[in-house]
Amino acid sequence: MLPFYIEKLETDQDEFGWGIWMIIKYEEKQIIGDVMIKGKPLNGVVEFSYHVVKELGDDGLAFEAVEAMMDWFMQLHGVQSFLTECEAHDQKAIRLLERLGMKCTDKDGEFLYWELHHAVSE
Repeated sequence: MLPFYIEKLETDQDEFGWGIWMIIKYEEKQIIGDVMIKGKPLNGVVEFSYHVVKELGDDGLAFEAVEAMMDWFMQLHGVQSFLTECEAHDQKAIRLLERLGMKCTDKDGEFLYWELHHAVSE
């Protein structure tokens, strides 16, 4: 994934920040997962996914990483809505997305689709 992102940045510097973000366990200086931003916002909407290596991470770090990413994009880039998906049987992911305030909007076979909309303050 990183080689693809680096290649993309080499051809378009505007892609910086709109790709992969590493989740690092600071004390151990160890990459334990990632948050992937799937392109620049379209009409204030960003789609993302996340992954944490089960043996290395915990739900608290995943929550902290995704929440920080969402806050950053809302404050600096005017993102108003976030979309993601998870496997229907992944209870940890479901709990994390609910804790973030996301709402499940659809189910398609093995996947649940989630949205979070923030009101824009004037």
